[in-house]
Amino acid sequence: MFNAYALAAVSVLAALLSPARAASAERDSKKELREITFRLNFIPGPEHSYLYYGMEKGVFAKAGLKLNILSGMGSSLSAKLVGTGNEDAGLMTADYVLMGLSKELRLKSVATLFHQSIAVVSSVSSKNIRTLKDLYGKRLGVTLESTTYPQWQGICKLQGIDRSKIKEIPITPGLAGRMLAADEIDAYVGFAAAESLALRGQGIAVHEIRFADHGIDMYGMTLAVGPKLMDDRETVRNLRNAVIESLALAQADPEAAVTALRTGSATEKGFGDVERFRAFLGWVFDEKSSKLGIGYQTPQGWKTTAETIRALGQLDDVSVYKNAFWEDKPGS
Repeated sequence: MFNAYALAAVSVLAALLSPARAASAERDSKKELREITFRLNFIPGPEHSYLYYGMEKGVFAKAGLKLNILSGMGSSLSAKLVGTGNEDAGLMTADYVLMGLSKELRLKSVATLFHQSIAVVSSVSSKNIRTLKDLYGKRLGVTLESTTYPQWQGICKLQGIDRSKIKEIPITPGLAGRMLAADEIDAYVGFAAAESLALRGQGIAVHEIRFADHGIDMYGMTLAVGPKLMDDRETVRNLRNAVIESLALAQADPEAAVTALRTGSATEKGFGDVERFRAFLGWVFDEKSSKLGIGYQTPQGWKTTAETIRALGQLDDVSVYKNAFWEDKPGS
């Protein structure tokens, strides 16, 4: 008899609690996500696929975040908008984090995605441009808004290249490959694999001169936050870890990640998008990332970056690197 009454009481209690649990679950599901204004370093492209894939997979929502992704126009703009507090976070190269700090912008890198410069001079192989001096008398496309342009200026200084002997032609982002194929320029300064994959797909052989092989020893792309988030370590940690998780998911299925980009950003399919994204992932998942973590960054890496930028004539005080980054291990 006791067991029967006890069972009935438990049943009644469960019935009474069920609506409360359901209501609690409903409240949790409707909990407002924190919106993060997130400035890209450029217009959405294959290299941003992991962000859209992470959103599609609910990675950011699980972290309590809603990304409002904004198209960019170079790291200079990202650093300015994030560093002045107009936006929460964004992608920018390490040199602009450091130069921004020297100009009293408030920036903090919370993950470094590229641990070397991926800037290159690309040319059609038949032009026989194998060294920087081979550019003398040639037409060189440059994107003035891109982080590659100050690196180009700096590498010329380091290597003793006389830029007056090269015809620099300002070009619109995304048109370099077409201009090379149409013989409107002989070479261009850009990022490795950005345009060359499309050209190779057309059967055009391309040669690249890598800046990293000519004295440009510095970190590349970073995830940085500004004053709107800097003091909210929990939110920053959630954002960083969500980005890292999204990268790992995208590495496992690059095709799905690129599809998410096209859906989420209304980006049209481009030739070699998946191959271009695979190249991006190769720079992120380098030989040290398995040991130090995706997005790792070290004091020595940032110091070397600052010293390189000073050598390029773009930074006076190397010591600003001490305030440029979080030392938390990615994923913690």
